[in-house]
Amino acid sequence: SGTIHVLQNRTDLFASNTCVAAQKITTPTSVAGHLSTCLHPSAKVQRMPSPPIVSVATVIERDGAFLFVEETVKSRIVVNQPAGRLEAGESLVNAAIRETLEETGWIVEPLGLVGIYRWTSEREGKAYVRVCFYGRALTHDAQRPLDTGIRCALWLDHAALLQRMHELRTPLVLRCLDDYLAGRRFPLDLLVDIPLL
Repeated sequence: SGTIHVLQNRTDLFASNTCVAAQKITTPTSVAGHLSTCLHPSAKVQRMPSPPIVSVATVIERDGAFLFVEETVKSRIVVNQPAGRLEAGESLVNAAIRETLEETGWIVEPLGLVGIYRWTSEREGKAYVRVCFYGRALTHDAQRPLDTGIRCALWLDHAALLQRMHELRTPLVLRCLDDYLAGRRFPLDLLVDIPLL
């Protein structure tokens, strides 16, 4: 009895089906017929990409230099911020603290957010959502073993990082640092953890 407007070319859902723009369907019979056309078993549905991987990273400044890691990834030496995947049951802030400690031996205090970034790796065919924090270094445990694959932690200023552009693990490394240096700052209370009921 109501009016349903059907959108045109919803190829994000149905690769081989085209619906007519603003076509008005006013009876239950025509609605059912239209849906049976759109959802016909022979219609080719596009393969949905894998869900993005949620990761965290930290921009830690000390005396004009920034904390980075040098790591080996698939036999290639690359430079990255301390970063890694969010684990089940932990908050984003705690994940950032944990990853920075595991990769550098530094205990850090996140003070705010630089940004939230979505990036797709063409090489891996995977999408990432990176939550980047800025903060300060508190203490360092020089005896702590670092994560597998981490060669060393190092402090680089912006100019030194630019000299190693060909070694950056992803474009996010420079983008996060540039955004921090441009003054992008957001409060931690933008992130809200809802407890389990």
